[in-house]
Amino acid sequence: MEKKLTKNEKGITLVALIITIIILLILAVVSIRAITGDNILGKAEAGKNMYSETEEEEKVKRGVNSALIDGTGTIKDAESLKKALEGEGLKVKSVILKGTNYEAILENGNKYTISINGSVSKADGGSSSEGISKASDFTHQGGKITGLSETGIAKLNNGITDLTIPTKIDDDSITEIGDMAFMGMIYNDETEEETPTDYSKITSVIIPGEIQKIGMGAFGYCSNLAQVSLVEGLTLLEQSAFAGCTSLKDIVIPSSVQTIGSAALSGAGIESATILEGVQKLGDLMFNGCKQLKVINLPSTITFIANDPDSFNSTNSLTTVNINQTAEDIKKIEGIDTINSYTNIYDKDGNKVEL
Repeated sequence: MEKKLTKNEKGITLVALIITIIILLILAVVSIRAITGDNILGKAEAGKNMYSETEEEEKVKRGVNSALIDGTGTIKDAESLKKALEGEGLKVKSVILKGTNYEAILENGNKYTISINGSVSKADGGSSSEGISKASDFTHQGGKITGLSETGIAKLNNGITDLTIPTKIDDDSITEIGDMAFMGMIYNDETEEETPTDYSKITSVIIPGEIQKIGMGAFGYCSNLAQVSLVEGLTLLEQSAFAGCTSLKDIVIPSSVQTIGSAALSGAGIESATILEGVQKLGDLMFNGCKQLKVINLPSTITFIANDPDSFNSTNSLTTVNINQTAEDIKKIEGIDTINSYTNIYDKDGNKVEL
């Protein structure tokens, strides 16, 4: 016969069952916290993010490789790079040329620095100073920038030295930077002395695609100007626009440029210059006095280099000129013989050209 539980025994069994359930619930909570905290799920999520970022970087590199132009091994412009990145399935917020590097910003906030020759590095996060960029920081005449306002000069003298040209001031659309607008040096005829201006403190300038013209001597002799970003849309680079900018090490001339004035870069500190596909003519004396210049990259569209035989004076460090043309076409370029005889000229296949 089965033994019937007494009333007291039933009570004890019920209490034991409740205690067991409570203990199991406590253990379950502890386990869930362990899993979702710094352990399994946390590590799994971190691993997922790491994989995702690695995959993103690989897509960026593939996009950059597809954007490189055959023959020159350079990226044509910001728009073609943006399309190439989007072709890899990336959501791209913007691509801007800064000096010789592109800055690509994705919709998720990640930033990548991409050189004109295709090297890729992921930029550190964080916001950068707005620099001198507000419309109120500048003076203008209609659509022409003429310099900095008192507010802009005050910022410059307080150590804010990065300049971004605005595209609109008041009701005027800005399309031009005026002659000597940011000239870094003035010459006193009476004392015959050169005196630096406040503009000599400028270290970088971003010029958007809405700007079509950079005037004569606009940034001339800005001795601390180290980075210049020129983008598609610029058509005219006037005489001595960046002459005497001794801290400027690299420059890229966008394909939209139709005219380059005389001595545009004369006496600048550039070590390399890249002229993108589409540009047809250089300016006389463009590289005159560029003592640190080592390499020039020219496009297949170039037809004129110089008339003035002094155009490459004092460019003793210039060892290489790469031209994206056949040897026969290179020999037909007007002014090709103004390049120093000791400078090596290479065709689109990397073969040395004998003139």
